[in-house]
Amino acid sequence: MDLEKAFETVKSFVLSAAENALQEWDNKELFYHDNGLSISTDLDYKIEKDFYKFINENFPEHGFKGEEFPELHKDAEYMWFIDPIDGTNYYGKNVPMWSVTVSLLHNGQPIIGIIYNAVSKQFYHAIKGRGAYLNNEQLIFNSPTELNRIHAQVAYVPFNYYWDTHQDKVLRNLLMTNSNFFRVRMLGSGALSLAWTSQSMFGACMDLYRHESKFVDIEAGILICQEAGASYYKKELDENFFFTIVAKQEVIEKVIELIEF
Repeated sequence: MDLEKAFETVKSFVLSAAENALQEWDNKELFYHDNGLSISTDLDYKIEKDFYKFINENFPEHGFKGEEFPELHKDAEYMWFIDPIDGTNYYGKNVPMWSVTVSLLHNGQPIIGIIYNAVSKQFYHAIKGRGAYLNNEQLIFNSPTELNRIHAQVAYVPFNYYWDTHQDKVLRNLLMTNSNFFRVRMLGSGALSLAWTSQSMFGACMDLYRHESKFVDIEAGILICQEAGASYYKKELDENFFFTIVAKQEVIEKVIELIEF
């Protein structure tokens, strides 16, 4: 497969979709879920459906997985993932911390990753084996290895199932991170958290509890960080739930010794 050609083909879609979302920012329609605590928008739905059509037209043999429509999920050797607006709650509240993120996976491993912040015009991208870039500048991940000198990004996504079983352990691990790292942030955007990690804003980016369905948010960012020079560790905690960390390998090894699995 010609990865460069596939990247250029999908790049045009991502740029166009994100710029359209920016233009429609003040005209968006909001849909509320979880008793009004979560938001989706008409742009989330439009971008994902448009991308599904785009993939079927340009890569008909490839699979598809998105954030909004499970019924569009199609498995294949090559899988396109999309989170049409990662950070929808921010987008819905007119906070400029959202992006469109797309990845291509081959047998479960990301080989193309794109994150585009249309507000800042920052286009993060990587092709496996060819480096990571912010616009046209190559990204080189650099971080201290002492935990007490690292700014860490931490997330966990509680779901109804299994949460009662794991919540005490997850919260103890959250306390551990606060006790050992210099500073801990919780941004609420998986894609941008990893994008900024690739820039060395964070020396570690961790998910303490992430459901398999939410990896559409982060596969592109994982590849971008790896291509910038970071390492990646993933461990299954329960059926379809995982702990992940992106950092220097030495940092990962220190964290694994402290995490309660």
